[in-house]
Amino acid sequence: MSASAFFYGTLMCEPVLSRVIGRDASTLPQHKALLEGHVRKRIKGMDYPAVIKAPENTANSVLGVYASSLTEMDIKRLDLFEGEEYTRRNVTVKLLEGDEKTVQTQTYIYKATPADLEEGEWDFEAFKRDKLDIWAGKSADGGEGTGGRGIGGDIWTSVSSSR
Repeated sequence: MSASAFFYGTLMCEPVLSRVIGRDASTLPQHKALLEGHVRKRIKGMDYPAVIKAPENTANSVLGVYASSLTEMDIKRLDLFEGEEYTRRNVTVKLLEGDEKTVQTQTYIYKATPADLEEGEWDFEAFKRDKLDIWAGKSADGGEGTGGRGIGGDIWTSVSSSR
């Protein structure tokens, strides 16, 4: 069975996605996509974002990556990586390449309260510049900011043992 997912945070980086699914993510079909009716915020004290439903009557959307050809094991590992903070939900995204069609997929929606979120948009470029090595490189996980998802963290240890 082949599955798909919409990624809007750290998993938009192929090195992070490769580390999580345990194989080369560059082999997956990936397209820029838009998730409408949602907002992306940084979680207080963390390097990674949350996506939540946007307030009613607002024109908010989240730019991310739609990836297809994911395996059942990929999804299992993604579920472990996202942990208890997120729930996997069915969503519709608009592909931003080609004929801009909409597709059904799944993404991970933040479960905690909005009080846990910062006001501004999560900054993907700052993440890549300042934090990517902690998440996908050879750096040891200091425990701060990754929520256990960085190299050596408890969530990462659980994901890596699920091979």
